[in-house]
Amino acid sequence: MIRVHIQPEHLLAVRFAHSPLIELTLSYHIVNNTEKASRVLHWQQQARQALIDTSLPYMDAVILPRYYMADFATPPPNIIRTNIEDEFERMRMVSDDVIRKNVQYVIDLDGMNPQREHFIQDPRAALECLIEEMRLYWKRTLAPHWARMRAVLENDVLYQARRMALQGVSVLLDEINPELRYIDGVINLKPCLVTPHDTDRVVCEPLQLVPSIFAGLSWQIEPEWSPMVIYTARGTGLWYSPQQPHTDAQLGENTVNPTPEIAVQPLNVLMGAGKTRVLLSLIQPQTTTELARKLELTPSAVSQHLGNLRDAGLVEPFRSGNYVFYRLSMRGERMLEVFND
Repeated sequence: MIRVHIQPEHLLAVRFAHSPLIELTLSYHIVNNTEKASRVLHWQQQARQALIDTSLPYMDAVILPRYYMADFATPPPNIIRTNIEDEFERMRMVSDDVIRKNVQYVIDLDGMNPQREHFIQDPRAALECLIEEMRLYWKRTLAPHWARMRAVLENDVLYQARRMALQGVSVLLDEINPELRYIDGVINLKPCLVTPHDTDRVVCEPLQLVPSIFAGLSWQIEPEWSPMVIYTARGTGLWYSPQQPHTDAQLGENTVNPTPEIAVQPLNVLMGAGKTRVLLSLIQPQTTTELARKLELTPSAVSQHLGNLRDAGLVEPFRSGNYVFYRLSMRGERMLEVFND
């Protein structure tokens, strides 16, 4: 058990952000893990096929399949970034001493190899080799899905931020993952990975909460970084669509919410075409006006469908500024996950 002691003023300043680099690193951990990862099994199989003729020795050197992942490959995101190249620039800002420290811990766990020796002898050159491999991996396995992934992550941030505002950060922490508990100023968590950290740590900065498609529960609290807890985002079953892989460029600059390939006909039979269209459009939160314009329906028709879906517990409203948005409830997400299976 890991115990993280956090001061009340830092607890109240909890921040949310997500990161494509964290998704990249955590996903590669899953790709190389021979145990089943049921939440992303279809993507896992597709990714392995996409990499069948590819060697990624520098990624293998710092991202172990069942143990530690070098911290410099998952720097805490201080803001939400959506461009992987911006994330690579953040990696380049890490000092040589931190890279050597992280790689030395990997060596202690898993032994020396030529790539790890390269990191110790020439961290800058080895880092560029790593970034080139990561760029190739991203292009083959994650870039076609990033727009959908981003929509799920952004939806989770909106949901969790609202919960924190309404119920308080202590309730949020106590319910964000079953392996995490908050008790009297101490965050108790059972990490899914072996880490180099002490079992008791005191943090002196606001906590960063990072939703992830691929995380179980992971954390990073070292002096070089802002304290970070990575948890599983809500709706992770909705992002993957093997039938229609698109890149962001193909989708267009302003597209952030492509609809996953869900079995629409059974949903139409179950609840009617109008409610099905509205439900699928709420994978990303939208207002009644936005839905009416997008679906070419009258606002009154959209309001009626939303009222029926809300009565069924499949969608929920929330206010942001002067606008009321609707989004999928947890029950709605689970139902779409079933039809997306």
